[in-house]
Amino acid sequence: MASQPTSATSTAGEAAAFHRSVGWRELMGIAAIVAGLAGFFAAASPALGTGQPTGRAWLAVSLASAACVLALVAASRAGPRWWRAAALGAASAVLFACNAALTKTLTALLHHGGWVHVFGNWDPYALGLTGACGLFLLQSALHAADPFAGMDKESVAAHGSNAASPSPRIPDITLPDGEPQGG
Repeated sequence: MASQPTSATSTAGEAAAFHRSVGWRELMGIAAIVAGLAGFFAAASPALGTGQPTGRAWLAVSLASAACVLALVAASRAGPRWWRAAALGAASAVLFACNAALTKTLTALLHHGGWVHVFGNWDPYALGLTGACGLFLLQSALHAADPFAGMDKESVAAHGSNAASPSPRIPDITLPDGEPQGG
């Protein structure tokens, strides 16, 4: 959870470092992060305890998470590139949140029954599934955000040095074997 506030403060820091102003989209993103965290803490009402979720609780969380992920993936099918990337990134975040909760349960299983007990439950398999699906959606989000994804080097070079990004283009480097490298 510490990564969210860090990303909000890094947006302002990056804007200052690159001499850019923070726009309404960035401010709305920061506000959404803060509102989401506040809603999470209000709904979770954290308290001390060592209890593990019941099967019914896992079913409710799994169904709600699956519905959220499916809705976000469906929403990513249309709209501008930034929207597709944001929707897929949000879907991967939901899966990584489930992954974190499953990791906590898995450590409790390991503590109380050892590895035999762990692999006798459904938790490690759900952990692997949510991790793999979350990684796939994260990579899809990064691919959706890259305007040059799937293009060969010559096509990218034809678009200029920094057609899609404020960051400078990586210069070509010729290795001793004469083969150019770089971007």
